[in-house]
Amino acid sequence: MSINSKTRPKGSTKPEKTPTVHFHILLDRSGSMEPLRADVIGGYNNFIAEQTKVSGKARATLVQFDSQDPQEMLLKAVRGDRVPAPTESTFVPRGDTPLLDATAALIETVRGRATTRKTLGKLTEEIVFVTVTGGEENQSTHTILQDVQKLVKAGKENGWNFVYLGADLDAYADAARLVRRDGLGTKMDRRRRRGRDDVEEPFEGFRHVA
Repeated sequence: MSINSKTRPKGSTKPEKTPTVHFHILLDRSGSMEPLRADVIGGYNNFIAEQTKVSGKARATLVQFDSQDPQEMLLKAVRGDRVPAPTESTFVPRGDTPLLDATAALIETVRGRATTRKTLGKLTEEIVFVTVTGGEENQSTHTILQDVQKLVKAGKENGWNFVYLGADLDAYADAARLVRRDGLGTKMDRRRRRGRDDVEEPFEGFRHVA
């Protein structure tokens, strides 16, 4: 006989609820992403589908950034099985790369959501912050590297996971220092064949992190 609220033995505890894994994805839409456009779309779609299977309860927030709009929120806390697939009409690379400004802005948004949920007594989400970028920082005006490092450190202390998926990571000094190569940074080498695997492999390799 199964145990329910009426038959549960005295003194027993309720099963712990599984926290929702919330993927906050920061997607570089600057002009440097144009050669990887189709690859990023394919990798992103596969990533979301796989994470929904692996993580069970999952939500996704998606923010695109470039110098024209450093924080365009396309999705906000959408259930993993309801995340619409980006297309070449919705992901259109343009402009420069304000990576640090965009990173700081989204981290602050995540912190605000976490604070609100705590105030309301809601279950703490498992935070996975994913940055997908294909070029060097060249446009931030409000944030320096040290600011972002402090925000990332504070996030890690609260149990957040930070993942970096980018092209030519070795040549990307700011991002390399940001993730310090001690976490889950992944290199997409543009010198390799221009195939879907260039981007899908890093997304695929992240499937077990959550």
